[in-house]
Formats: sequence, structure tokens, C-alpha cells
Amino acid sequence: MRPLESDPEIFTRYIGNLLLNLNVILFVGCLVYTLVTFTMDYIFAYIFFNSIFFGYVAVSANYFLLSDSYLQIKNYLWFWKGKTYRLDDIKEINIEWPRRGSVAARIIQQDDVSIRFKAGSLWEKDWINFINDLERRGVRVQSLRI
Repeated sequence: MRPLESDPEIFTRYIGNLLLNLNVILFVGCLVYTLVTFTMDYIFAYIFFNSIFFGYVAVSANYFLLSDSYLQIKNYLWFWKGKTYRLDDIKEINIEWPRRGSVAARIIQQDDVSIRFKAGSLWEKDWINFINDLERRGVRVQSLRI
């Protein structure tokens, strides 16, 4: 569900710094290495490994847009993908802080359906601002260390 065009929604973006994100740096390095060492003999190997690496990096390339009524999750590599939630439909959001890997937000809807979104480009201060803004809008947020 997307907000209507006539709705005057103002969104706050929580995207972090893409240039200092380790996943983006590795992906760009992989592409540069591919372009420098490219030969037609290994074209299928290049396509195969770069596709797998792109999929691995893109899983944690999400960012959040928050307004007074909606929460949107978008992906800066899979730019055609996006998910929109009404804040009224969200039961709670769990922020999962793993020891290794990207921090993720698990969105639990009123019908107990949950979806997890990793956001590797957000720094701790971005997560804290995101959590505070969600709580100001009446969304229950839990922070879990895994």
C-alpha cells in the first residue's frame, strides 16, 4: 500500500552514508576488478560471481522513510523494490543488533506477520534517531542484542 498522491506526507529519510558503507565499497571494488581484468574467456564466471555478490550486498542495502502515517522501506541497489506500511498496522518493531553483520529492523504487523529488513548503511546515531522518531509517533520499538 502506497500513500496517495494527494496526501501531503513529508518523509524523513534514514539512509546513512553510502560512501562509507563496507558493502558498497566491496561491491564497487569487485566491479572495478572485473572491468580491469575482463576477458571474454571468463565472461560467464564474471557474470555468475558478480550476480551472487550483488545479491549478497543488496540484501542489506535497505533504508527507511518515515512520515506521520507511513513507514516506507526502500533498497538503494534494488531501487524498484519497496514496501510501505501504515503506522497503524504495525504492532511493534524490533531492532536486532547482531555481533557481526548488519543491524536489522523486524516489522511485526497487527496480524503477527513479520518481515526483517537489514540496513547496513545506517550508523548507530541513525538508528537512535529512527527509534526515537518511531516512538514519538506511537510505534512500540524494542532493541535486541543478538
